[in-house]
Amino acid sequence: MKRKPNLFNINKKTIYRVVTFHFIVILCLVIPFRSFKKQKKQSLVVNNIILKPEIKPIPKQTFIKRAPIKKSPTRPIPVKKAPIQKKTPLKKAVPIDKQKYLSLLDKLEKQIKSLDDKKEIIKKSDLRIPKKVKTLSLDQKIETASFDNFSKFKQILVKELQDNLNLPEYGEVRVSFIIHPEGKITDVLILDSKSEINQSYLKNSLSEISFKNMEKVFQEKKKLIVIFKND
Repeated sequence: MKRKPNLFNINKKTIYRVVTFHFIVILCLVIPFRSFKKQKKQSLVVNNIILKPEIKPIPKQTFIKRAPIKKSPTRPIPVKKAPIQKKTPLKKAVPIDKQKYLSLLDKLEKQIKSLDDKKEIIKKSDLRIPKKVKTLSLDQKIETASFDNFSKFKQILVKELQDNLNLPEYGEVRVSFIIHPEGKITDVLILDSKSEINQSYLKNSLSEISFKNMEKVFQEKKKLIVIFKND
């Protein structure tokens, strides 16, 4: 019978070899594990770097000194002297003859009076003699035209009077009068006027006017109010 090998009788060398092998294996396992733990414990530290703005040096201002302006000396304004007027020798007054002087004054006064008298005569004659109205043209219109009513004829009559009777002075005259079928104008009355010359002119002129063929237009006397102007 073969004998079983006894474990205790193993060679010491082999035991030593096995122990050393296990120790090496354990060391190989332990060393990397510790290094891994140390790496985990290290925390990341973030450093914020703040960039400070660059302060540029202020350039020095250089002032250029200007040379002082020299004031030019003011020249005195020459005062012009007024020319000395030479005194003209006074002429001796000629003695006036009083009689001749008075006679000349009388002549001038008489001439002025005569001129005024002539003007008044001319004015009175102009006012007394009425201006001739073109009655023929109005008479022809009455013969040829047929008037249905007096209002149409009134317009033509008023226009003829205003066109032919011109006031001698500036102003306006409002006058009323009565026209008869026979063609005469009576009862001339000035209603409004500021000029006496214009008033007398119209009174004299209207009273001297007469028309023909009035019976064809109306058979009863008519009262009219007309305004004459001289602008």
